Formats: sequence, C-alpha cells, structure tokens
Amino acid sequence: MTEKKGHSSKRKKVSSSERAMNLRFRFVLTVFLIAAAVIVYFIVKLNSETQTMIRQNDRSAETEAVSGTSAISETASSSLSAAVTSGKKASAQKAEEAKIPAEKAALINALPDIDLDSWEYILVNRWNMLDETYIPETREIENVEISTEIYDALTQFVEDARAQGLSVCISSGYRSYEIQEQLMENDVEEYGEEEALKTLSLPGASEHQTGLATDLTDVYYEYKDESIEDTDTYKWLLAHCQEYGFILRYPKGKENITGIDYEPWHFRYVGKEAAEFIQKNGLTLEEFLDLYTLKEQIQG
Repeated sequence: MTEKKGHSSKRKKVSSSERAMNLRFRFVLTVFLIAAAVIVYFIVKLNSETQTMIRQNDRSAETEAVSGTSAISETASSSLSAAVTSGKKASAQKAEEAKIPAEKAALINALPDIDLDSWEYILVNRWNMLDETYIPETREIENVEISTEIYDALTQFVEDARAQGLSVCISSGYRSYEIQEQLMENDVEEYGEEEALKTLSLPGASEHQTGLATDLTDVYYEYKDESIEDTDTYKWLLAHCQEYGFILRYPKGKENITGIDYEPWHFRYVGKEAAEFIQKNGLTLEEFLDLYTLKEQIQG
C-alpha cells in the first residue's frame, strides 16, 4: 500500500519577547485613543460654548441696536415736531411783523400742501386772461362739452345729486374764445357794456374756456338768476360740491374780488383738497391763491 503525502500546516511559535512587545503596543494605542477622545470632547464642548456666547452677544447687539434705533427715531420725531412747531411760530411772528391779521395768518398756516402749477388751479378772470389759442381736450356729457380732466368727478357729482331725487341740469360747460366773444357782443348790444360785464366775462376772461367750469341748474328753472339759491337742488349742490372737488366760483358778497356778480349756478373744479379748504373758509379762488403768495412773502 502506498502512503499519500498531504500538506502539513505548521504553526510558528510566538516568543515571549514578541508577546510583551504586542501588549505594550496595545496599551499605548489604547491610551492614545482615550486621550484623543478626551481632546475631541473638549474641542466640541468649547466650540458649543463659543457658539452660545456668539449667539448671546448677537442677541444683545440686536437688542441694543433696536433700542438705539428706537431712541434715534424718538429723537428724530421730537426734532421734526420741534422744527414744525418752530416753523409755525416763526411764520406767525413774521405774519405779525408784516401786519397780517391773525385770522388770515391762521389760514396761511393751515393751507393744504398742493402744487400750484397743476392744471386744477389755473386762475382765469378779467385780470388773468387766456388767448384764443387755449383749447382744452374735451368730452361730452349730456350734450355739453367739458374738460376730460373733470368728466368723472362731474358725472359722479350729478349722479349722486339725482340719487337724492334732485332735478339737476348741466346747462353749460366749455366755451371757446370765439363763442364767448359772440355772447359778449350780443349782451353788449342788448344790455349795454356796463351791465353785460356784470354777468358775462370778456373773451379770454371766462372760466368756461378752460373746460373746468360748469353751470348746474334745476330742470324746472329756465333762467339763471338768484332765485335758484332757493331750490333744494342748489342747496344740496352747495353743501356737497367740495366732496367732488368743486367750489361755488362766484359767491355772494365777493363780486369786487371775482369781478363777476353772484352766480349760484356756476361751479368750478379745483380738486378735493383745495375745494374743501375754500368752501370751509368761505373763500374765492382768488383769495385762496393769494394766501400762497402771502405765505411766500412771509417765508421769504
């Protein structure tokens, strides 16, 4: 019988010196890992504490900033208020020095802040005339031409009056220079120049040429005269016109200022802010604009 030879595995025997060296290596490695873990722990903890301190500092800074802003706002507000008060006192003092009556000085201080160069405040009378080239853009409302600028306001004004059961009639609006010229010639021929000028403006001196004025009457009153003021229609129109930006342009008792007799049918658009001030204080457009001239003189 033949014997088979197989592979024999032989284990190498570890010496005692190698075993001791391995133990020392493991011990050193363990100590190193523990030390590293401790170091990482403290680094993480320090970083966390640092972040907490930063957040606290940020919150503190934000609080101080808000507080500082509040203080600055209050200071600025106080300064602004003081400046306004001081300005009003200075204006009042200058008005007194200029011998302006206290009542008028009070009106000057209360004037609305508006742009006098805007189209709403154009002044047209015998002292401030337009030429024949002034032609506004117009739009028709109930067979009457008016400036497109006031179409919406006038429409609402009339509709709201009618909603109250009032019989409002838009009897006149835009008139060209040529039409005004013809009307004046007719009136002068019929009544004479002196009488004609009391109720009709010269060509170029009529507000109707701007398209910003309209004659509002009662359907049942054929003629335009002072009796219109007794109608419910006129009373409502006068009481509410400023809410739509209109004023009674030629009030009673102001004929020497406007140059036109009292007309309880002639309404002029000037914008809500100006209209409310004018109607509330019983002014004409001339007086209203003059207040701004006086204000400039006082402040100048």
